Amino acid sequence: MPHGLSPQALQLRLTRLADHIRSLPAPPQDSRALVVGEHPSLHQVLTGKGYRVLVLPRPAASSSPAIAPLGSLEGIELPDGQCHLAVLVDALEPLVWGRWGLQEIARILAPGGTLLFAITNPQGLTRLVDRHLWGRLGRKLVPHAHGSMTGWPSPHLDRPFFHSFPTLERLAAQLPAIGLRPVTWTAFGWGPVTGEQRYVLALHHPARLADRLWPQANSRLAGWANHRMWHCVKEPDHATRGVGVLPEGRLVCERAFEQIYATPLDHLDSWLRQVPPATAALGTSGNPDLPPGPLLLLSPHPDDEIIGCGGLLLAARARGREVHVLQLTDGGGSVALEGASTEVREGIRFQEAARVARSLGAVLHHWHEPGNALRAGPEQVARLEELLRTIDPRTILVPFINDRHPDHSAANRILAAALGRRQPAASMRILSYEVWSLVPANWWLEISRFQAAKAALLMQYRTGMKSVDYVRHCLFLNRHHAWQRFNRPGLMEAFQSLPVPAYLDQVARAEPFLAGEDPP
Repeated sequence: MPHGLSPQALQLRLTRLADHIRSLPAPPQDSRALVVGEHPSLHQVLTGKGYRVLVLPRPAASSSPAIAPLGSLEGIELPDGQCHLAVLVDALEPLVWGRWGLQEIARILAPGGTLLFAITNPQGLTRLVDRHLWGRLGRKLVPHAHGSMTGWPSPHLDRPFFHSFPTLERLAAQLPAIGLRPVTWTAFGWGPVTGEQRYVLALHHPARLADRLWPQANSRLAGWANHRMWHCVKEPDHATRGVGVLPEGRLVCERAFEQIYATPLDHLDSWLRQVPPATAALGTSGNPDLPPGPLLLLSPHPDDEIIGCGGLLLAARARGREVHVLQLTDGGGSVALEGASTEVREGIRFQEAARVARSLGAVLHHWHEPGNALRAGPEQVARLEELLRTIDPRTILVPFINDRHPDHSAANRILAAALGRRQPAASMRILSYEVWSLVPANWWLEISRFQAAKAALLMQYRTGMKSVDYVRHCLFLNRHHAWQRFNRPGLMEAFQSLPVPAYLDQVARAEPFLAGEDPP
């Protein structure tokens, strides 16, 4: 079926959503409503209500849709805050990256805007009957027919969206972090509204009657309903969304951090045991001023530079500093690009990096090395040596040497080899930043006033953001550093700052650790 839903189920959703839209207050003049999919009856209701309707193509069942005038749900070609209402009838189930699709909707909604969406309940009665009746009894009673019933009557429940959100409770918990505040929800559809209606459930009509006579019936039976409709409101500040739901209080924050970042913490602890910290004699920096002169950042993959030091780059540009960003690879190894063509894998993330560099006001350099295959060979070292000679930077930023991604450690080897072949200025500093590993920090920067701009830059990295919510990741990590450094709420980026000789020594001593060998 083209929609993955039966005509009856689709019509039921359209009816419920249309009724809810009619009950909403009249919108301001020239308000825009975004609808995903061609639904003429719903468009008519919205037009009658006073909305200007924008139509976005519904996602394809098994792959990302072709780019249309408004883009796709995984990349809406509209500026932030352009719509006052968004309606999703049958759009979430086919999404491979469901959280990102909702995040894009949140981005284009104006503050206080409304999102209405209907979604299948993975634990609905039809699904349970499908699983138990046809899954268990079917194998015993009709073994020859069971193969033809696989996935019936609700095959769309097996799509990737429900791998990320196997329950609607998990989806509801994610909405506030995206910037969408649930206001109300309604459960509906207790009958056989998917598939071909080959059986009738006795609960269907009693449930409809109970819904009228017993107001609590909706919530009591909601766990069995086949569909749920949500009414959400866009929080006022999308750029700093999620700050309000971060753990408050140092003890609570530390416990949550230790639980979520258990692996990076163990990795850092192992590093400190095997490689004596070169920062011990340097103390901590109370003055976040950088040496005068150009700044060069080595980014193994597009988006690393904003994740690790977006706030620092924004602060440097605000002070009129010259910023150069070297993208070492095309980032084509991203999990979000699995199944994409070679042309897309090699080009799309560079396009995003170019857009981010323009927004930042930075000079972009790109090597087009293949993602997940960066080598520290003579050619790469010579290219970086030439760039260092051209730019003559006084500050160089690079991911911390013990970062778990091999491209990140390769970037350090290239930098160390290039610096070892020339005489750097005595004032040059190497700042190691965090992406997937934590640094033994001795240099911090308060970035609270740059958080909105940093989040906006991250949102332009659509490919990486599909698989990981980097805005949320950075908020959590930067909040932790604020508690650690100043024992108060805030947002701070952490770095290890070393002069060139100490940095070269650290890279040399890191080799046994990176190779998994016992320290000397």
